[in-house]
Amino acid sequence: TLPTTAEVTVRFNVIAGDFARSVKQVARPGRVVESFSISEGMGYWVQAQASLRLEQGSTHPFASVVLDLGEMQDVTTNLASTDYANTVIGRELQEAFGYIPAYRRSYAMVRFDLRDFAPLSPERMMLRTQAAPWGADAGKNREGDGALLVFMKLGVDVRAGGQPDPEFEFPYLIPEEAVGLPATLILDPTIEALGAGGPLDVLRTIKVGIDHVFSGKDIHHPLDWVIFGDWQPGENSLAVHPGVARIRAGQPQAFQLQGAPGEVGWQASNLFRPAVSGTFQGSTYTARGAADFVQDQQLVVVTARCQHEGVEVTRHALVQEGQAVSIAPRMASWVGGQKAIELRADSLDGGELRWELLGIASGVLTDLG
Repeated sequence: TLPTTAEVTVRFNVIAGDFARSVKQVARPGRVVESFSISEGMGYWVQAQASLRLEQGSTHPFASVVLDLGEMQDVTTNLASTDYANTVIGRELQEAFGYIPAYRRSYAMVRFDLRDFAPLSPERMMLRTQAAPWGADAGKNREGDGALLVFMKLGVDVRAGGQPDPEFEFPYLIPEEAVGLPATLILDPTIEALGAGGPLDVLRTIKVGIDHVFSGKDIHHPLDWVIFGDWQPGENSLAVHPGVARIRAGQPQAFQLQGAPGEVGWQASNLFRPAVSGTFQGSTYTARGAADFVQDQQLVVVTARCQHEGVEVTRHALVQEGQAVSIAPRMASWVGGQKAIELRADSLDGGELRWELLGIASGVLTDLG
């Protein structure tokens, strides 16, 4: 069945940070029982429930599909060893998101330009979300997949319609094998006889990503128009590639500003201590050596600048710098009766990791795969 809201489950990978857990006992000093630095490959995440909303300002003729992290509910994580601790951490994170300025915690996923009064341009929209049929299957590595449905009243429509009956088995319109930014457009077939334009004119005023354009790959016309395709970078799209890079201390990484019309300037800034940022030689960034690291895992923002149609344009990428292998926890204490300590590791090179006990074995190491 189709939901009557636009609610989504949001999950963020934790890409860097430090985690410490301590125990406080009456009349005794606090005791650190677990401590480690986090890298993305360790599999830690923050998850929450949120709603997508259609936002239109009173002073500009645009409407946007917005995700506001400050309005998330039921925030939780898998950082701690108990559900209760993860819930408490989630509450603290939820409160912290609320203090972030709205312009930094809100993301416009789709934008509609309402200045165009063409017959096939959208005038009013209604949002719904739909889970993918395979979205609950963790074994396919597609867990959580879903689609945003946008029901649109076009300029040629006399009145707005309504959503399908909640009991109607609305088909899931994104193929399972689709990659990138897939989309499917369904249109009433009667628009063809109006001579107001082609089916793809409906999407002309819709902006996705950085000036992406819709490319129809597979068109069917059984009853309605059904066009399968995806959103791809257009002629005016400018984006740094790779957008996210993971490198070791002292390792180089080449970047490219896709779509740049001319000379590009590059700059890097370490988020923890800008004075120890790596260096650029041309478009290649080189991280500093391990001796200059201020933390085991570092984040560096890469900025590309160029002139585009007489205006300076900036685009950004993120570099995750770290040691070749990271382990969590780096330190842990254990007493009889406590649950087993879960060990995690991440290799920046993607190499095979093997665990073994050194010296006299004081416990049992179980491989969980």
